[in-house]
Amino acid sequence: MIIRDNLIIDNLIFANLIFDILSGANLGGAYLGGAYLGGANLDGADLSSAYLDDADLSNANLSGADLSNADLRNAKKLTPEQVQSAKNGEYTKYDKD
Repeated sequence: MIIRDNLIIDNLIFANLIFDILSGANLGGAYLGGAYLGGANLDGADLSSAYLDDADLSNANLSGADLSNADLRNAKKLTPEQVQSAKNGEYTKYDKD
């Protein structure tokens, strides 16, 4: 398991971050298209304006993550409960069904 504190990355396309601890990571504006984030702990992470098209978010912890202007459309296994547990989820683009 990798702990990534204060991660500042702008391109993580198809990254394998399954079960990683990304609490408080700065991923604002990052491109995470197709990334595998299943079970990742993103508690309090900055995902503002991040692009997560086709990212796998199964069982990812988004509690307190900043989702303002994040694009989660076509994200895989994303639940409304995950979005609601985050900050600024109402300003997030995601498929509600």
